Amino acid sequence: DLHSRGSAIELLVEDDETNPSKAALAFTRLVQVNKIQAAIGGTWDFLGEPIYLLATKYRIPILTPSNPVEILSPEARQNPWVYSNAVTLEAERKALGQFLKDKKLSSIALVYSDIPWGNRHAEMVKNLARELNIAISGDERFSLESYPTVLKSIALRIKAQNPGGIFCTLDDGGLDNFL
Repeated sequence: DLHSRGSAIELLVEDDETNPSKAALAFTRLVQVNKIQAAIGGTWDFLGEPIYLLATKYRIPILTPSNPVEILSPEARQNPWVYSNAVTLEAERKALGQFLKDKKLSSIALVYSDIPWGNRHAEMVKNLARELNIAISGDERFSLESYPTVLKSIALRIKAQNPGGIFCTLDDGGLDNFL
């Protein structure tokens, strides 16, 4: 769209390999080598936080598309170079609460990564379940590093519990494995 309006924008991509130090190195490379003027990234809190510090150092605005402002550290929330367009946890809670009411589920299982992003979302769902009298039939927290190898066994345990619904915090590749 920007190209069609005459803007010369180039999209550069670096893989952080879901590793905070590699995320910081990738951001630094984009700034120092490619001379970027803005960045989109830091998709999970633990990957974004080291980048947010570098955004200040290099004076590069960064947009995080998936970190609700409530999950950002106080330093990131006060950082004038960090922006979030993610849905807030409160908005997610409201929408999910309405969904759960509409579906009239009697039980739900949780599958989430043991990172602040996953834990905060699981906490939100647990609170909603308590408020709506929905049983938590499974609570599966996994380490992000191990999830490709443990996901199938988690999925089998959850299937055996036969929940009315599953709240799962995974990326698309992980969700494919889980399904």
